[in-house]
Parts: sequence; structure tokens; C-alpha cells
Amino acid sequence: MAWIMWLAVSEPQAKTCHPTATEHFLGAAKAAQSTLNVSISGALGTIFACLLPVLSTAILYFLGSKMKRLGAIVAFTALFSLSMVVLTAARPGEIFAATNA
Repeated sequence: MAWIMWLAVSEPQAKTCHPTATEHFLGAAKAAQSTLNVSISGALGTIFACLLPVLSTAILYFLGSKMKRLGAIVAFTALFSLSMVVLTAARPGEIFAATNA
């Protein structure tokens, strides 16, 4: 019987912790910052996705030699695949398929 009383006394009490107003505000600020970061990165990714084909077409139009055009195609393909890795959550197989399309 004594060990039950010892267990009851030595058992830490469950701590009910309600966030303070400051902790609540900081949590909301972190959530807002995270949402802002996602929005900005989404907007930049969309702008980049729209500009990349236009820029590559314009640059290929103005390049004269076939070797320069081939080099530009390789560079734009690498840039496209790199942007897919950085700006999306695509898997490697999806990136490979999109790059080769």
C-alpha cells in the first residue's frame, strides 16, 4: 500500500499548458510568414515558368550558327530541369519526363 502512495506522490502531474497571448501571437505570425513565403515562391515560379519559353524562343531566333543554337537548347533544358527541382515538389521521374517532352 505504501508503494501506491509513493507512486501517486512521485508521479508528475499532467501540466495543462495554455498558450499565453504572446505565444499565440507569435504562432499566428509564423503561420502568416509561412503563407507569405509560399505565395511569393509560387508567384516567382509562375513568372519564371511563363518567361522561360518566351526567352528561349527569342534567344534561339537571334542566334546565327547551329552550334550556338544547340548550346542554347542544352542550356535552356538544364535551366528548365533545375527550375523543376527547385521550384516544384516533382519526383525525378516526373522531371525527366517533363524535360524530355
